[in-house]
Amino acid sequence: MEASKPTVWLFRDGKPGHENQILGLVEALKRRVPGLDSRDVSLPHRESVSARWRRLRAARDDLPRPDLLVGAGHAVHLFLVWASLQHRAPSVVLMKPTLPERFFSFSIIPAHDLRPGSGTTRRRLVTRGAINRVRYDPEAKESRGLILIGGPSKECGWDGVRLGEQIRAVVSAAPDLEWTATDSRRTPAGFLETIRRTFPGVSCFPSGETGRDWLPAELARASVVWVTRDSVSMIYEALSGGACVGILDTTPRGRPGRSSRGIAGLVRDGWVTPWDRWNETGRVDPPPAVPAEADRCAAELLQRLGWNESTD
Repeated sequence: MEASKPTVWLFRDGKPGHENQILGLVEALKRRVPGLDSRDVSLPHRESVSARWRRLRAARDDLPRPDLLVGAGHAVHLFLVWASLQHRAPSVVLMKPTLPERFFSFSIIPAHDLRPGSGTTRRRLVTRGAINRVRYDPEAKESRGLILIGGPSKECGWDGVRLGEQIRAVVSAAPDLEWTATDSRRTPAGFLETIRRTFPGVSCFPSGETGRDWLPAELARASVVWVTRDSVSMIYEALSGGACVGILDTTPRGRPGRSSRGIAGLVRDGWVTPWDRWNETGRVDPPPAVPAEADRCAAELLQRLGWNESTD
Protein backbone atom coordinates (compact mmCIF):
# COMPACT_ATOMS: atom_id res chain seq x y z
CA MET A 1 0.00 0.00 0.00
CA GLU A 2 1.75 3.15 -1.25
CA ALA A 3 -0.97 5.65 -0.37
CA SER A 4 -0.05 7.80 2.60
CA LYS A 5 -3.53 7.60 4.11
CA PRO A 6 -5.27 4.31 3.33
CA THR A 7 -8.97 4.22 4.16
CA VAL A 8 -10.67 1.42 6.09
CA TRP A 9 -14.45 1.07 6.25
CA LEU A 10 -15.73 -0.41 9.51
CA PHE A 11 -19.03 -2.30 9.16
CA ARG A 12 -20.65 -1.98 12.60
CA ASP A 13 -23.90 -3.62 13.69
CA GLY A 14 -24.14 -1.87 17.06
CA LYS A 15 -23.53 -4.93 19.26
CA PRO A 16 -20.92 -4.10 21.95
CA GLY A 17 -19.01 -7.36 21.56
CA HIS A 18 -18.64 -6.91 17.81
CA GLU A 19 -17.75 -3.22 18.20
CA ASN A 20 -15.02 -4.18 20.67
CA GLN A 21 -13.42 -6.56 18.17
CA ILE A 22 -13.55 -4.08 15.30
CA LEU A 23 -12.04 -1.30 17.41
CA GLY A 24 -9.36 -3.67 18.71
CA LEU A 25 -8.21 -4.47 15.18
CA VAL A 26 -8.42 -0.97 13.71
CA GLU A 27 -6.63 0.59 16.69
CA ALA A 28 -3.84 -1.97 16.28
CA LEU A 29 -3.68 -1.18 12.54
CA LYS A 30 -3.40 2.54 13.29
CA ARG A 31 -0.48 1.91 15.62
CA ARG A 32 1.35 0.41 12.63
CA VAL A 33 0.06 2.67 9.86
CA PRO A 34 -0.04 6.26 11.16
CA GLY A 35 -2.52 8.33 9.20
CA LEU A 36 -4.78 5.38 8.45
CA ASP A 37 -8.29 6.78 7.96
CA SER A 38 -11.14 4.71 9.43
CA ARG A 39 -14.75 5.44 8.52
CA ASP A 40 -17.84 3.93 10.15
CA VAL A 41 -20.54 2.23 8.12
CA SER A 42 -23.40 1.85 10.60
CA LEU A 43 -25.63 -1.15 9.83
CA PRO A 44 -27.72 -1.63 13.01
CA HIS A 45 -28.68 -5.27 13.44
CA ARG A 46 -32.20 -4.29 14.56
CA GLU A 47 -32.98 -2.49 11.31
CA SER A 48 -34.53 -4.13 8.26
CA VAL A 49 -32.35 -5.39 5.42
CA SER A 50 -33.69 -2.67 3.11
CA ALA A 51 -32.83 0.03 5.65
CA ARG A 52 -29.29 -1.30 5.91
CA TRP A 53 -28.96 -1.36 2.10
CA ARG A 54 -29.92 2.32 2.04
CA ARG A 55 -27.28 3.09 4.64
CA LEU A 56 -24.61 1.28 2.63
CA ARG A 57 -25.53 3.08 -0.60
CA ALA A 58 -25.30 6.39 1.26
CA ALA A 59 -21.84 5.41 2.52
CA ARG A 60 -20.79 4.61 -1.05
CA ASP A 61 -21.71 8.16 -2.08
CA ASP A 62 -20.41 9.99 1.00
CA LEU A 63 -17.21 8.24 2.08
CA PRO A 64 -13.75 8.04 0.49
CA ARG A 65 -13.17 4.92 -1.58
CA PRO A 66 -12.06 2.10 0.78
CA ASP A 67 -8.77 0.26 0.64
CA LEU A 68 -9.93 -2.30 3.21
CA LEU A 69 -13.28 -3.40 4.66
CA VAL A 70 -13.65 -4.80 8.21
CA GLY A 71 -16.82 -6.18 9.74
CA ALA A 72 -18.15 -8.31 12.60
CA GLY A 73 -21.57 -9.83 13.15
CA HIS A 74 -23.92 -11.85 10.95
CA ALA A 75 -25.96 -8.73 10.15
CA VAL A 76 -23.11 -7.20 8.12
CA HIS A 77 -21.80 -10.27 6.24
CA LEU A 78 -23.77 -9.88 3.02
CA PHE A 79 -23.07 -6.13 2.88
CA LEU A 80 -19.36 -6.73 3.47
CA VAL A 81 -19.22 -9.12 0.51
CA TRP A 82 -21.16 -6.74 -1.76
CA ALA A 83 -18.96 -3.75 -0.90
CA SER A 84 -15.81 -5.79 -1.45
CA LEU A 85 -16.96 -6.65 -4.98
CA GLN A 86 -18.26 -3.15 -5.66
CA HIS A 87 -15.05 -1.37 -4.62
CA ARG A 88 -12.58 -4.17 -5.40
CA ALA A 89 -11.25 -3.85 -1.87
CA PRO A 90 -10.17 -6.76 0.37
CA SER A 91 -12.53 -7.69 3.19
CA VAL A 92 -11.84 -8.95 6.71
CA VAL A 93 -14.57 -10.73 8.69
CA LEU A 94 -14.17 -11.15 12.45
CA MET A 95 -15.53 -14.30 14.11
CA LYS A 96 -16.76 -17.34 12.18
CA PRO A 97 -19.08 -16.05 9.45
CA THR A 98 -22.50 -17.35 8.47
CA LEU A 99 -21.46 -17.28 4.82
CA PRO A 100 -18.61 -19.52 3.59
CA GLU A 101 -15.20 -18.13 4.45
CA ARG A 102 -14.21 -18.08 0.77
CA PHE A 103 -16.62 -15.15 0.27
CA PHE A 104 -14.20 -12.95 2.26
CA SER A 105 -10.58 -12.04 1.59
CA PHE A 106 -9.55 -12.83 5.17
CA SER A 107 -11.16 -14.13 8.34
CA ILE A 108 -10.02 -13.78 11.95
CA ILE A 109 -11.66 -16.49 14.05
CA PRO A 110 -11.25 -17.58 17.69
CA ALA A 111 -10.02 -21.17 18.00
CA HIS A 112 -13.02 -22.16 20.15
CA ASP A 113 -15.34 -21.34 17.21
CA LEU A 114 -13.62 -23.85 14.93
CA ARG A 115 -13.56 -27.63 14.74
CA PRO A 116 -10.68 -29.25 16.64
CA GLY A 117 -7.64 -29.35 14.40
CA SER A 118 -8.65 -26.35 12.29
CA GLY A 119 -5.84 -23.87 12.05
CA THR A 120 -4.42 -20.83 10.32
CA THR A 121 -4.51 -20.84 6.52
CA ARG A 122 -3.52 -18.39 3.80
CA ARG A 123 -6.78 -16.49 4.31
CA ARG A 124 -7.59 -17.31 7.94
CA LEU A 125 -6.01 -16.18 11.21
CA VAL A 126 -6.88 -18.19 14.32
CA THR A 127 -6.82 -16.40 17.66
CA ARG A 128 -6.85 -17.27 21.34
CA GLY A 129 -10.27 -15.81 22.08
CA ALA A 130 -11.87 -12.87 20.33
CA ILE A 131 -9.56 -9.93 19.67
CA ASN A 132 -10.19 -6.88 21.82
CA ARG A 133 -9.00 -3.37 22.68
CA VAL A 134 -7.18 -4.19 25.93
CA ARG A 135 -3.41 -3.72 25.99
CA TYR A 136 -0.92 -4.80 28.63
CA ASP A 137 1.05 -2.04 30.36
CA PRO A 138 3.07 -3.33 33.34
CA GLU A 139 3.62 0.23 34.59
CA ALA A 140 -0.14 0.78 34.85
CA LYS A 141 -0.71 -2.09 37.27
CA GLU A 142 -2.01 -1.22 40.73
CA SER A 143 -3.23 -3.11 43.80
CA ARG A 144 -6.71 -3.39 42.37
CA GLY A 145 -9.21 -6.20 42.00
CA LEU A 146 -11.94 -6.21 39.36
CA ILE A 147 -15.12 -8.30 39.30
CA LEU A 148 -16.86 -8.76 35.94
CA ILE A 149 -20.41 -10.08 36.17
CA GLY A 150 -22.27 -11.62 33.26
CA GLY A 151 -25.59 -13.39 33.34
CA PRO A 152 -27.62 -16.34 32.09
CA SER A 153 -26.50 -17.78 28.76
CA LYS A 154 -27.06 -20.85 26.60
CA GLU A 155 -24.55 -22.82 28.64
CA CYS A 156 -24.80 -21.15 32.05
CA GLY A 157 -27.70 -20.64 34.44
CA TRP A 158 -27.94 -18.07 37.19
CA ASP A 159 -27.76 -18.39 40.97
CA GLY A 160 -27.38 -14.93 42.47
CA VAL A 161 -27.09 -16.20 46.04
CA ARG A 162 -24.25 -18.57 45.21
CA LEU A 163 -22.47 -15.95 43.13
CA GLY A 164 -22.77 -13.43 45.97
CA GLU A 165 -21.15 -15.94 48.34
CA GLN A 166 -18.22 -16.38 45.95
CA ILE A 167 -17.77 -12.63 45.64
CA ARG A 168 -17.82 -12.32 49.42
CA ALA A 169 -15.09 -14.96 49.70
CA VAL A 170 -12.70 -13.45 47.13
CA VAL A 171 -13.13 -9.89 48.43
CA SER A 172 -12.66 -10.96 52.06
CA ALA A 173 -9.54 -12.94 51.17
CA ALA A 174 -7.83 -9.89 49.62
CA PRO A 175 -8.68 -6.84 51.77
CA ASP A 176 -5.50 -5.10 50.59
CA LEU A 177 -6.91 -4.75 47.07
CA GLU A 178 -9.16 -1.89 45.96
CA TRP A 179 -12.17 -3.71 44.53
CA THR A 180 -14.40 -2.61 41.65
CA ALA A 181 -17.32 -4.46 40.06
CA THR A 182 -19.33 -4.01 36.89
CA ASP A 183 -22.12 -5.95 35.19
CA SER A 184 -23.26 -6.60 31.61
CA ARG A 185 -26.42 -6.45 29.54
CA ARG A 186 -27.24 -10.03 30.61
CA THR A 187 -26.94 -9.44 34.36
CA PRO A 188 -30.33 -9.78 36.09
CA ALA A 189 -31.76 -6.44 37.16
CA GLY A 190 -30.83 -5.37 40.66
CA PHE A 191 -27.90 -7.77 41.17
CA LEU A 192 -25.17 -5.12 40.99
CA GLU A 193 -27.13 -2.93 43.40
CA THR A 194 -27.28 -5.90 45.80
CA ILE A 195 -23.49 -6.18 45.58
CA ARG A 196 -23.20 -2.45 46.28
CA ARG A 197 -25.34 -2.73 49.42
CA THR A 198 -23.78 -5.98 50.65
CA PHE A 199 -20.15 -4.99 50.11
CA PRO A 200 -19.71 -1.26 50.82
CA GLY A 201 -16.00 -1.55 50.08
CA VAL A 202 -16.66 -2.61 46.46
CA SER A 203 -17.15 0.26 44.02
CA CYS A 204 -19.91 -0.70 41.57
CA PHE A 205 -20.30 0.74 38.08
CA PRO A 206 -23.26 -0.37 35.90
CA SER A 207 -22.05 -1.16 32.39
CA GLY A 208 -24.77 1.03 30.90
CA GLU A 209 -23.30 4.08 32.63
CA THR A 210 -19.68 3.62 31.58
CA GLY A 211 -18.08 4.74 28.33
CA ARG A 212 -16.38 2.39 25.91
CA ASP A 213 -12.93 3.27 27.28
CA TRP A 214 -13.80 2.56 30.92
CA LEU A 215 -13.35 -1.22 30.95
CA PRO A 216 -10.06 -1.32 28.99
CA ALA A 217 -8.66 1.26 31.42
CA GLU A 218 -9.81 -0.73 34.46
CA LEU A 219 -8.41 -3.97 33.05
CA ALA A 220 -5.08 -2.27 32.40
CA ARG A 221 -4.86 -1.29 36.09
CA ALA A 222 -6.21 -4.45 37.75
CA SER A 223 -3.78 -7.05 39.06
CA VAL A 224 -6.51 -9.61 39.79
CA VAL A 225 -9.73 -10.07 37.81
CA TRP A 226 -12.63 -12.39 38.63
CA VAL A 227 -15.04 -13.14 35.79
CA THR A 228 -18.24 -15.20 35.76
CA ARG A 229 -17.88 -18.35 33.68
CA ASP A 230 -20.45 -17.25 31.09
CA SER A 231 -18.47 -14.14 30.09
CA VAL A 232 -15.97 -15.66 27.68
CA SER A 233 -15.05 -12.42 25.91
CA MET A 234 -14.34 -10.69 29.23
CA ILE A 235 -12.09 -13.58 30.29
CA TYR A 236 -9.90 -12.99 27.25
CA GLU A 237 -9.97 -9.22 27.80
CA ALA A 238 -8.75 -9.75 31.36
CA LEU A 239 -5.93 -11.98 30.11
CA SER A 240 -4.99 -9.36 27.49
CA GLY A 241 -4.60 -6.84 30.32
CA GLY A 242 -2.01 -9.04 32.03
CA ALA A 243 -4.06 -9.83 35.14
CA CYS A 244 -4.28 -13.02 37.16
CA VAL A 245 -7.74 -14.29 36.23
CA GLY A 246 -10.15 -16.28 38.38
CA ILE A 247 -13.40 -17.82 37.17
CA LEU A 248 -16.54 -17.40 39.29
CA ASP A 249 -18.61 -20.55 39.04
CA THR A 250 -22.11 -20.68 37.57
CA THR A 251 -24.80 -23.33 37.30
CA PRO A 252 -24.40 -25.40 34.10
CA ARG A 253 -27.26 -25.33 31.63
CA GLY A 254 -27.68 -28.01 28.97
CA ARG A 255 -24.81 -29.80 27.28
CA PRO A 256 -21.36 -28.17 27.33
CA GLY A 257 -20.78 -26.18 24.15
CA ARG A 258 -17.86 -24.43 22.53
CA SER A 259 -17.65 -21.76 25.25
CA SER A 260 -17.41 -24.37 28.00
CA ARG A 261 -14.83 -26.32 26.03
CA GLY A 262 -12.81 -23.15 25.48
CA ILE A 263 -12.77 -22.32 29.19
CA ALA A 264 -11.88 -25.91 30.05
CA GLY A 265 -8.86 -25.55 27.77
CA LEU A 266 -7.81 -22.33 29.50
CA VAL A 267 -8.05 -24.08 32.89
CA ARG A 268 -6.15 -27.11 31.65
CA ASP A 269 -3.32 -25.00 30.21
CA GLY A 270 -3.01 -22.80 33.31
CA TRP A 271 -4.33 -19.54 31.86
CA VAL A 272 -7.10 -19.09 34.45
CA THR A 273 -7.88 -20.32 37.97
CA PRO A 274 -11.32 -21.91 38.47
CA TRP A 275 -13.32 -21.20 41.61
CA ASP A 276 -13.00 -24.68 43.07
CA ARG A 277 -9.19 -24.63 42.80
CA TRP A 278 -9.00 -21.17 44.39
CA ASN A 279 -11.31 -22.39 47.15
CA GLU A 280 -8.69 -25.03 47.99
CA THR A 281 -5.48 -23.02 47.51
CA GLY A 282 -6.55 -19.39 48.04
CA ARG A 283 -4.33 -18.44 45.09
CA VAL A 284 -5.06 -17.01 41.64
CA ASP A 285 -2.15 -18.18 39.50
CA PRO A 286 -0.59 -15.89 36.87
CA PRO A 287 -1.10 -16.92 33.22
CA PRO A 288 1.86 -18.33 31.27
CA ALA A 289 1.92 -15.26 28.98
CA VAL A 290 -0.01 -12.12 28.08
CA PRO A 291 -1.90 -12.47 24.79
CA ALA A 292 -1.82 -9.52 22.38
CA GLU A 293 -3.99 -10.94 19.65
CA ALA A 294 -5.14 -7.65 18.11
CA ASP A 295 -1.55 -6.51 17.56
CA ARG A 296 -0.48 -9.91 16.28
CA CYS A 297 -3.37 -10.07 13.82
CA ALA A 298 -2.80 -6.50 12.64
CA ALA A 299 0.86 -7.22 11.89
CA GLU A 300 0.01 -10.45 10.09
CA LEU A 301 -2.81 -8.83 8.13
CA LEU A 302 -0.59 -5.98 6.93
CA GLN A 303 1.97 -8.50 5.74
CA ARG A 304 -0.65 -10.48 3.82
CA LEU A 305 -2.08 -7.31 2.30
CA GLY A 306 1.38 -6.16 1.27
CA TRP A 307 1.01 -2.89 3.15
CA ASN A 308 4.14 -1.34 4.62
CA GLU A 309 4.22 -0.59 8.31
CA SER A 310 5.49 2.86 9.28
CA THR A 311 7.30 4.01 12.39
CA ASP A 312 6.83 7.71 11.62
